[in-house]
Amino acid sequence: GVEPIKICSSTLSPQRRGRYYWTNIPGITIPEDSNLKLESLLENGFTEREKSLALLTSNVSHSRKGLLRYLNRSIGGVVFHGEAFAKLSKSDKIKKIELLSDVEVKELFRLFTLKEATRLQGLPDDYIEGTISRTAGFHCLGNSFTNPVIKSILSNLI
Repeated sequence: GVEPIKICSSTLSPQRRGRYYWTNIPGITIPEDSNLKLESLLENGFTEREKSLALLTSNVSHSRKGLLRYLNRSIGGVVFHGEAFAKLSKSDKIKKIELLSDVEVKELFRLFTLKEATRLQGLPDDYIEGTISRTAGFHCLGNSFTNPVIKSILSNLI
């Protein structure tokens, strides 16, 4: 008899991650937007998005194919090294990529660091860093709940 409530992590974190939550805790509402932006958690680099796409257990690869997948299908997350390239339109980015070698394309961007992925989930910077491998860390984080959303839900118990 419990109905789900859909809460998108973008209200409390810099990532779009809509999920359904089932709970019998009374008074659960969609939290107010905290206006956190993706660039605020990056260690360095630039992004063209205000909010990250959902953190995946398996991100795009650091390759031409991976960057095109990110641009064409809006899958995964990347950080651009140059602000000028980040500000280009999607079609202009794709045109530029077509003119570059695979090595040159890889120099345009990087993937999220484990610390940035941890921040996307609303966890402390050192939550898993140094305890497990990067790949295992991304799997754990991609399969986890977004901490600020869970805090918001549980705050109704007080």
